[in-house]
Formats: sequence, C-alpha cells, structure tokens
Amino acid sequence: MVSGRITPDQFVVERGSRQILESITGDQKEALWIAEGNSKPVWQDLDGRGRQPKITQEQVSEYSALLNQLHEHYGHPIDTEWAIQDGDFQVLQARPITTLAPEYNKRLFDDSQGWQFCVRRPFFLLAASLLPYWMDAKHADNTLGAHLNEALLIQDETGMMNMFYPQRSSEAFLKRISDLFQNDREQLLRILRYGLGIYAQAPPVIEQGLSGFENLAELEDLFADIAQHTTVFPAWVLIYIEACQIDDPEVRSLAEQIRSHSLYPVIERNILQPLASQTAEQLGFAEPDCACELILWSELKSGTITRELLESRYEAIREGKRFIFQVIDGEETFHLVSQTGYLLTRLAKQRNLQVRTNENELTGQVAWPGIFQGRARVVLSLDALGLTLSPDEVLVSIQSNPALMPLLQQCGAIVTDDGGIACHAAILARELKKPTLIGTREATIKIQTGDLIEIDTYAQVVRILEKKQS
Repeated sequence: MVSGRITPDQFVVERGSRQILESITGDQKEALWIAEGNSKPVWQDLDGRGRQPKITQEQVSEYSALLNQLHEHYGHPIDTEWAIQDGDFQVLQARPITTLAPEYNKRLFDDSQGWQFCVRRPFFLLAASLLPYWMDAKHADNTLGAHLNEALLIQDETGMMNMFYPQRSSEAFLKRISDLFQNDREQLLRILRYGLGIYAQAPPVIEQGLSGFENLAELEDLFADIAQHTTVFPAWVLIYIEACQIDDPEVRSLAEQIRSHSLYPVIERNILQPLASQTAEQLGFAEPDCACELILWSELKSGTITRELLESRYEAIREGKRFIFQVIDGEETFHLVSQTGYLLTRLAKQRNLQVRTNENELTGQVAWPGIFQGRARVVLSLDALGLTLSPDEVLVSIQSNPALMPLLQQCGAIVTDDGGIACHAAILARELKKPTLIGTREATIKIQTGDLIEIDTYAQVVRILEKKQS
C-alpha cells in the first residue's frame, strides 16, 4: 500500500497534477513500515528508492480530480491524507486547511491579464505605486511607441516588491525597437542620446529636493522621463540586440552607457521619502519616517490622505500584512493582506524556471566568466551608503544597481536574483571583469550573509558549500 499527504502549501500552489506529483517525489531517505504480522511500525532506509516516483502520472491526475471534488463539496480547500490499496485511492482524512489567509478566496486582482513577471525590487509602497504612471498612455507613447496601462505589484514575505505586466506589453515594446532598427535608426540613436543626457540634466534638479518642483504633476513627468529614457527604452534595446543577434556597436555602447547609471536611489532619498514624511507630519501622524510605506502616489496627488488612514495601514503593516496594488487603465485597487506567497506562487508558473538538481545549488546566467569562492554578503538596499565589502566576499543582491558600484568594485564576485542582458549587473560585470551569475531568482532568499559559496560560471551554478555558523 502506498500512502501520502497533500500539504497545504502544495495544495495552494495549484490544484493540478504537477504540484501533487512534486509532493510525492521528493528525496525521501526513510519510511515507516509495518511488516506482515507485526504490530509496531519501524523505520527503514529507502536507499535510492526515496528518489523514485511513488505513483504514476495517471494516478496523479486521478487524485487531482478527486481533490477538486472535495473542494467543491466542502466549499473550501481541503488538506488530505491518502493511501492506495489494490489500485484504488482511499482518502484517510480530509480537513480544512487552517494555514490559508482569510482572503484566500477573494478576487484580489484581475487574473485575466496574463501577468508576466518583470522585476523584484526593494521599493516601498509610495515608489511602487508610482511605477505604473511612468509608462502609462499619458507619458509613454512618444518614446516607447506603446504604453503600460496595466501593472500588478505584490509585496512578498521579505518586503520586496514583485512587478508583473501583461505579455502583450513586452511584445509591443519589442515591436517598437524592431521598427526603429529597421526603419529609423537615427531616431533610435536620438532617443538613446537623450537618455544619456538626462544624467547631466536631472541630478541638479533632483538635488534641490521638493523645492525644485512646482507641483506633483511636474514631479511625475520628470520621473516618467527618467524611467523611460534611462531604464525601459535602453533595456529593451539591449534585449532586442541580444535576442536578434544585432551587430550594432554604436547602439549597444549607448544603451550600455545609459544602463550603467541609476537615478532611482537619489530620487527616493531626496524627494519621495521627504514628501511622504512631510505629508504625515502635517497630518499629525506619530511615525512620519514610516509614511513612505503607507501612502499611494495617487493619494498624494488627490490630497485624500488622512491621519486615520495612515494609522490603520501602519497597524496592518505592524501585524505583518503585505500590499497588493493593481492599475488597469487608471483604475487602482489596493489591498493589505496577511499572505501573498500563494499568489506569487500561482503567478510564478508564468516564469521561465530552470531546473535545479541540488538543494544547495542555484542556477543562473553568466554575465562574466570565472570561478570564485568566498563568504556571502547579502545586500538588499538600493545603494552602498554605510557599507563596505572585502575582496574575498561575494556580493549577493536582488539586482546590481549602479548605486552599489563601491561594493561591486570591492567584492570578489557577484550573484543576483534578477538578470538579463540589459540588467545593470550584466553590464557592470563586463566592465569590472568579476565572476558574475545573474538571474538566480532566489539567491537573496537561499543564501545568508556569512555562508561560504562558490560561483562557477562554467557550470552556471552558485553552490552553497557551508552554511553560516549560528
């Protein structure tokens, strides 16, 4: 008789055959057996048998259908224990999943959009809620040839913002770049040169802080100009060059120069954080330094923020709640919920995941070749203020923002969660010539500061050789 248990986490991922199969094909080293004629169960070593599937794909599909029936019968997700005897499934126990968030069955965002993962960043709520307005129909058509009127942002359990947008948006951006390459290369160059020029024009304005702007609409327009010309457009140019194997050194060089800098940290520090704090202080809110975690950009623009609103959100965040923010054609929805992990897991099925064969290994893409061993230093901040690294340390970050350049120069190797040919880490790694693996997706989650790790770009893996001594 084969038996097993479908756990809440595995059920929540998706009531489908793949997740059920994963729950019963893990690396199991021992099993509890009751031999014929014995009354006491004993543990037995499974040797290699623990890695073998316990049931067939057909049985997985059969049990998946049974789970759906149970869900429909009870009206809520069910945690089950099961056995197979003489080829038939026997449900030994069925009970409600008590670990699910109260909002599990609520419709928290529009799931018809075909959301595609874009980036994961340490953006607070105010900065995150501003992102969609950098590329909306009001701002983006002239440069990008398309706009991004739909965006979904979900904060994960580590406090990071995960941004999703529809697949059709990325297709529209690529089409714009293709059209420029084929029909108007001079316009392509003009846009890139304008983006490079922003680094000379914008900093003096940003350094003035709030006094440099007459109103929030002016602020929004500047942010949109910076985002499109220094991030989105050059990034898609590099993505297109790589995907189509375009040999155009002039265009590539301009795009890489633009992407080797970033204005976001100074924008957050000099403008957005003071703006939120100032607003909260005027309302008499007791924790103004936390206001940037509580305020939406649209609320600032409309003047609808109240002290009661700040206090209620502050209390929710202290309880561990995370935000879900969606914009579709200018219509916003916002929720603070107790769990977002199951939503991110559902959406993750749209990511192009690589297979990992070892729990202590992460796979990724090579930005610069080499092999390096060292202790990890996990850095989640947007800049290097107050931080130093030694040459025998490995910088592990979500993405290598140019504001981290002092740390990139000091470290011996680089590992990032995010990555692609257009990312900062890929460009800076080529300049610094340090072993770099990008796009591991979960390095900052799996690796802790102090872990001994090895970056092997030839095998495209990061190996955790030794966990930090607690």
